Amino acid sequence: MRAVGGLAFVASLYFIALAFRNLEPGERLTSLGPDGAAIVAISSVAYAGLLTLLAAAWHRVASTANGAAPLCPTIIAYGKSVLGKYLPGSVFQYASRQLLGAAFGFSQKDMALSSMVEILLHVLISILMASALLAAAGYWSSLAMIAFVAATSGFVVLALKRPPGVLVAALFQFLFFFGFGSIAATIAVFLTGDVVTAIAMAGAFLAAWLVGFLVPFAPGGIGVREAALLAIGAPIADPATLLSFAALTRLITLAGDCGYGLTSFAAPHFLARWNRQASVGQ
Repeated sequence: MRAVGGLAFVASLYFIALAFRNLEPGERLTSLGPDGAAIVAISSVAYAGLLTLLAAAWHRVASTANGAAPLCPTIIAYGKSVLGKYLPGSVFQYASRQLLGAAFGFSQKDMALSSMVEILLHVLISILMASALLAAAGYWSSLAMIAFVAATSGFVVLALKRPPGVLVAALFQFLFFFGFGSIAATIAVFLTGDVVTAIAMAGAFLAAWLVGFLVPFAPGGIGVREAALLAIGAPIADPATLLSFAALTRLITLAGDCGYGLTSFAAPHFLARWNRQASVGQ
């Protein structure tokens, strides 16, 4: 299992490197100027931080179903699994999470339930956020409101079913998608200078993110998300602006996922070293 995990880790880094190369990040950041480069860098760190909310949401459902479990180790396990989304198929993050979570005593059934709840919440909350932003900006109003009502109904049904820890997990995911949408809106404001357009672009981005998330054969939704963004955002901004927006948001999520994943691999070593130093100090 360790050998398989190591190979998966190396393969994940390889596919992430390919994605970075295709984006030509150096050229794009240089064209943005110092202010734009700083915004992208800060947004990448912010996105990586937001991923801990998803980790906490997953931990909440899994630990509630299976009894108390330490938060920090499970967040680290979740972080390691993030890199798996960039392997072809995009489902390896869930498979690796099943293996990593077993080390903390989680049953396969409870972890599968947690992942299913996570996926369902991803779909419902991203639809809620995307449709609300698009409707607020006056784009796709009728479709956005229908989507909003449908997602709200689905969320109510899920809340009534009350899987273990689902309400707390939903709160964490709401915070994640609110922050995710805010990052997208910040990039859009930088590119367009118009707040209303930026709100609509953020809504289109979350809708496109969902399309990329639901397509199982695209690693990290690469290509699918960008194509969906160009289609959904066609009434909102010109193609050149949308292409820049798609590239920059992809760069941010790639950097954030990679940074969070690598930090999760390094964290146990730093924690162990810190504990040893603390023991010596006592």
